[in-house]
Amino acid sequence: AASTICEGSEVTFNSSIDNGGNQPVYQWLLNGTSVGDNNPTLTLSSVNNNDIIQLVIISNATCAPTNAMAFSNEIIVSTQASVTPSFDFATSICKDATVVLPTTSLNGIEGTWSPVVNNQVTTTYTFTPIATAACATSTTKTIEVTGITGTVTVENKVLSVQSNGTSFQWIDCATDLAIDGATAATYAPSTPGSYAVVVTENNCEWISECFSVSNVGITSIETSFSI
Repeated sequence: AASTICEGSEVTFNSSIDNGGNQPVYQWLLNGTSVGDNNPTLTLSSVNNNDIIQLVIISNATCAPTNAMAFSNEIIVSTQASVTPSFDFATSICKDATVVLPTTSLNGIEGTWSPVVNNQVTTTYTFTPIATAACATSTTKTIEVTGITGTVTVENKVLSVQSNGTSFQWIDCATDLAIDGATAATYAPSTPGSYAVVVTENNCEWISECFSVSNVGITSIETSFSI
């Protein structure tokens, strides 16, 4: 008889005997070589394709001849290659983004993910196939979460941003339009107004609140009069 087993997996063989007596001797054979203990079951950490498993019983039944041996049927092992679930979902997201992990892989393997999805920090998730998925193995995916933060200060009529992002664009809050050329971490307005900065990193963005800057461009005031 043939038995199909997943490649590299542990396998247990069980026996059922008749007229073995109250203390029969169990001798398992792997390709004709003795393996295992004097036990009605045999567990192997792995087997190879076309391995042959057989059990020899020495009965101590009252009516049995001394050292009488009985040979079981042969089990011819057929191993099946393991299958790794494959996925193509995004593995880089913005903080607070909605994440739904698929429960069926591209190659049709159903399973579950753990731990619970966390859209706040970078996390490695494990996909575990359901028991009926033939020779499917677990797999992992790491989803990187990009969270941008920033702080804007105003000093001497110059706006500055400190952030973990690397791309900056200052905007005019009166129009919500980007200011040409204002792409540095600092911005010195040429006219009074209210300004904010958009910081981006890995397609994620953070927008500051608006900050007012006044008296821009006025260096001196001269007053003259006559009587």
